[in-house]
Amino acid sequence: MRKFGQLTQENRLPESICFHTNGAKKHLTYHGIEKPENLQAIDLDTENPETIDNQICQFLKSTREMKLAERAPDIIKNLKLKTASGAYKKNLSPFDWQKVSSSIGITSILDILYRKRIKANYQDVDVFTYEKLKGKDVLENLCSVVDRMNLVNETYVAKAIGLDKYNEIVNNHLKRTPNTSLEKRYEIVSAIINA
Repeated sequence: MRKFGQLTQENRLPESICFHTNGAKKHLTYHGIEKPENLQAIDLDTENPETIDNQICQFLKSTREMKLAERAPDIIKNLKLKTASGAYKKNLSPFDWQKVSSSIGITSILDILYRKRIKANYQDVDVFTYEKLKGKDVLENLCSVVDRMNLVNETYVAKAIGLDKYNEIVNNHLKRTPNTSLEKRYEIVSAIINA
């Protein structure tokens, strides 16, 4: 996830997945996406990109805050952050929160997806059975996100090993298992690299 975060910070990924948040509690900054000012957390109109950006920012914010809260106890103990009486701190200063923030790196779409995977597997499954949530739409959109991320990864692999080697791997696979999706993907990856 850190490597993906680094690529995001360097703007080396497609714009559609190249956004993140950084910073300490109550001092978050957004990069590659603008957080709309006048929208509520529940505002969503799939025809309005501003409300979609707002939802993405909400996911980034809540995921970041969870990561900060999870990491804070370790940082408190590792850095021996104590009160004047010698007890470990329970309330951190903005300076202390910045230390916690620095220890976790940025929060990107990969962190959001990881968080949602854990939630789906182990935590509150009721989120997915909520009557107003359109499960089919969520699944289709999630599949689109994963497909785009796979395309990015496959393109990086093909670029790293060379298109000839990538072609060899694809052809070896296709000899054993016919796969029209892979054939289409190969064409897309080749077009991207040759552009």
